[in-house]
Amino acid sequence: MNKHVAGALLEDAWRQVLDDKVFRLLVLLAVVLILPTFLVGFRPEGVSLLFGWKSWSYEELTRGLGLPLPRVDDLHIAMIGGVQAGIVQGLAGTVGLFFCIAATAFFVPRMMEKGAADTLFSKPVGRFALLLARYAAGVIFVALLSFVLVLGMHVGFLVTSGHSDPAFLWSALTLTYVFALVHSVSVATAVVTRSSIAAILTTLVFFAFTGCIHQNWIRVEHGAAIQAEAVARGEAEDGAQERFGFLLDALDAVHWVLPKTTDADFVVAGLRRAVSESPAGLKDSSGALAVVGSPPEFVRAGPATQDLGGTPALWIARDAAGLERARLTLSRRDRRDPERDGRLRAAGAFASDFLKAVEKDPETAEKPARSGRPRTEALEPTWIRWRVRGEGADTARARGFLAVEDQLYEIDAAFQPYYGTAEERDAVLRAFLAEVRVERKSASTLETNAWYARAFGWTAPFRFNACVSLGSSLLFVLALLGVARWRLARTDF
Repeated sequence: MNKHVAGALLEDAWRQVLDDKVFRLLVLLAVVLILPTFLVGFRPEGVSLLFGWKSWSYEELTRGLGLPLPRVDDLHIAMIGGVQAGIVQGLAGTVGLFFCIAATAFFVPRMMEKGAADTLFSKPVGRFALLLARYAAGVIFVALLSFVLVLGMHVGFLVTSGHSDPAFLWSALTLTYVFALVHSVSVATAVVTRSSIAAILTTLVFFAFTGCIHQNWIRVEHGAAIQAEAVARGEAEDGAQERFGFLLDALDAVHWVLPKTTDADFVVAGLRRAVSESPAGLKDSSGALAVVGSPPEFVRAGPATQDLGGTPALWIARDAAGLERARLTLSRRDRRDPERDGRLRAAGAFASDFLKAVEKDPETAEKPARSGRPRTEALEPTWIRWRVRGEGADTARARGFLAVEDQLYEIDAAFQPYYGTAEERDAVLRAFLAEVRVERKSASTLETNAWYARAFGWTAPFRFNACVSLGSSLLFVLALLGVARWRLARTDF
């Protein structure tokens, strides 16, 4: 097949899509979903309607809906992310793909109808080339819709909310990739049965089935990881799942045969984190914590990677004359208690011990207080606050205890007497917590999808490797197209 024939087939596939009335209807529905992103803006201070015609603070909005105010630093970005995920991954990724499956299922059966087949297959073009053109038409169908929806929403949020998430644009490729996998089932079924109804039903059942298989496989792998950790700690015996060995082996085998449609979401999530998150300014080499940046006015000197168990990290704020106004230190130690067979102690237990020690310290100016604030949605340290006697005035101190798996991180703050009010000091601690990223590694401390997102990647082991996932899924598509080619070559019209 020369390039002129290939160009003609692609043009035919393009016209097949543009002339489809269902495609035009779905484009209209995509525009309806895009329109709210131009009418409703999510700003740091609240939600605005029609470019400021009406506006509400997030506190007013949640109170009116009877919902608690989420404890998120950038609530507007979190809400935009929620809308993006709800429409693209939720609505378009399920109901939208169902419509696309139904809309493209007749491409191949229509080609194989008596009159159309006589005309098409009499041309000096191979049958398989024509079949690939119909397969490409379905993929183009969804690619155009996905591009319109995702790009439109991206522009809408940029214009009205002032937020741009470049990684979100990859969602169009994700939708196209998932559809390309399931569309191969539609094409193969259509060639065998010549029925668009059979192609629709088979593909919808397959789409639901393969998603169910992969989700359950992830749950089983997560459970196995939790079990392995418990065995390593001596809290459980190995082989607890042996009685389900046959079922687990069957699930594993089916998982590797079928395409991994669910992995597409994790690929995009990884891209979004890579694009939107800044590289860590400090990473604990032997722990599970990183600090992306520094609070306003604070400066840190030291290597990007540091063992906080041996050398605490230090941030200092100075005035115009270079005098120290405040300092923050971050350190790590083991949570295991040697007196209790190495069992883990809670952060609150460490805080209680420290509170008693501070009360006995003669340098303590007033009775120390225990508090759970400041905190963020992801981090809730236990704080001890006290004041230390100084020359002329007291120094405000605070120490936060944060438990991360089997490690304890301590945040120590010292503010000179002239460093702002208590609210301003809390704002510094809150800003510091906002820069902290916890990279939990234990399966027992993570939700199933969060654990799989961390285990899955381009350099991950074989079972969780993104390249293996994509390669095995594409092999499935090639196998089905091969079956369709074999069947089409032996079909009489």
